[in-house]
Amino acid sequence: MGSNKMNISIDLHGVIDKDSEMFNEYTKELIEDGNNVFILTGSSYVDAISELAELKFNLNYITEIISVTDYLLDKNVPYEFDNYGRPSFHPTIWWGTKSQIARKMSIDLHIDDRLEFLVTFTTPFMYYNGIDNLISLML
Repeated sequence: MGSNKMNISIDLHGVIDKDSEMFNEYTKELIEDGNNVFILTGSSYVDAISELAELKFNLNYITEIISVTDYLLDKNVPYEFDNYGRPSFHPTIWWGTKSQIARKMSIDLHIDDRLEFLVTFTTPFMYYNGIDNLISLML
């Protein structure tokens, strides 16, 4: 595919976990066509690997897993612990970080189920509604 290669990021919770079979096939086709596929998730890297394994998701069809939590921890951003003992960041930081990562990674398209992210994205954003597999492109 050469210079037409795309960088596509997909959220784990609310997207891949809603129809892992379909997204496994989708990412396979994207990778086979020479594109990069990133899982851009709020989960830690370790948790994301475990969750993808539970979903029987083929990691060969993923270029890289990028964790928003790990990204913020690496930057020493202050946090508190949530009810599950996981780091929880201030909403004004949390909702903008995915879009920062997307810009830094030169993402051409991000697929997510949370419209809260849309206001901070400057790259194309695709909304996924796992209930009826509605996908809407929002530029």
